[in-house]
Amino acid sequence: MNKNKELFDPIKNQKILIIGDVMLDHYLNGTVNRISPEAPVPIVKLNSSEYRLGGAANVAANVQAFDAIPVIFSVVGKDKHGMILKDLLKEAGMESSYIFTDDSRPTTRKTRISAGYQQMLRVDEEETHPIGSAIQNEILYSLEQLIDKDPPKAIIFQDYNKGVLAKNLIVKIIEIANKANIPSVVDPKFDHFFEFKKCTIFKPNLKELSEGLGKKIKPELEVLKAACQALEDKIQAKQLLITLSEYGVFTFENGEGSVLPVKSREIVDVCGAGDAVIATCAIGTALGLSLAQIGQLANISGGIVCESMGVVPLEFQKLQAEIEELHPSFQ
Repeated sequence: MNKNKELFDPIKNQKILIIGDVMLDHYLNGTVNRISPEAPVPIVKLNSSEYRLGGAANVAANVQAFDAIPVIFSVVGKDKHGMILKDLLKEAGMESSYIFTDDSRPTTRKTRISAGYQQMLRVDEEETHPIGSAIQNEILYSLEQLIDKDPPKAIIFQDYNKGVLAKNLIVKIIEIANKANIPSVVDPKFDHFFEFKKCTIFKPNLKELSEGLGKKIKPELEVLKAACQALEDKIQAKQLLITLSEYGVFTFENGEGSVLPVKSREIVDVCGAGDAVIATCAIGTALGLSLAQIGQLANISGGIVCESMGVVPLEFQKLQAEIEELHPSFQ
C-alpha cells in the first residue's frame, strides 16, 4: 500500500484554529461586445453572479479539504454580506460560532467583474481600522476557553490588514499557543510584519519579505539566506517559508536555507494560492512533518489552486495524485 495515501489520516477530524480577516468574494461574470458611449470603458453584459468564501474563510475551506475541522475566529459587519458569508460557511459544513459582529464596520467584500477569463475590475468594500478592545477581549476569552477545553492541533494567523489581527491580540495568542505547545503558522501582511514573534512558521511571499525588510530581495540562494537571517533575528520564528511564485519556495531553519523548485504549470489565476499554502503549512506542522516536506507540499497545493479561476480551495484528490507523481517516497 502506498504510504502517501495514509499521510493525512492522523489529521482527520482534528481542529485547526484560524484567526484573521474573513472576506466575501463576489464574482460578476459576463461578456463584452461594445464600448460604453458614456466613457471609454467596456460594457460587461452580466451572465452570472456568485459569492465565495474569501480571506481567512477560504483558508478554513482549504483546511477542511484535508478533512480537518476548521474553527474560525474573525469579525464581520452587521449587514447582509456578513449573513451571506455565514450562510456559505454553513452550506460548506463549517461553523461560525466564533465570528463576531462589529456594528462599526462593514463585512469585507471584494467584487470582481470579469469577461470570460479576463478580470476587468475589482471593487473593495472594507474598513481597515483595528477592531475595538471589547471585541478583542471577546475573541481572546473565547479562544482561551476553547483551548482549555479542546486544544487545536495548530493555529493559523491569516492577516490581510483589515483590522482583526490587532497587535495586542497577536502577542497574547502566540503566548497562549506557545504555553500550550500548539504550533502557530503565520501568513503576514505589512502592518504587523514583525509582531508575530516566536511563532512556529512564518510564511511571507517574496514581495512581503522585501517590503518588510525595506529592500529588494532577489530569489537567489545566498540573498534569501541573508534576508531570512535578518528576519529571524527580529522575530525569532522557529521556521521560515518564503513563497517565490514560479521559483517555488525557500525554507529556512537553524541558519540553513534551501530553494525547493516548483512544477511548471499553466497559471490561470494566482488568487487564493497563499491561502492554500498556509493551510498546508498548518496541516504539515500538525502532522510533525519536516520543513522540507512542508515546503514540498506547499509547492503542490499552491500550484494546484493557481490552475483555477478565482479564489477556490484546494482539491485534495489532486494533491494526493501529485504527491504520488512528484514524491512517491515522501514518507
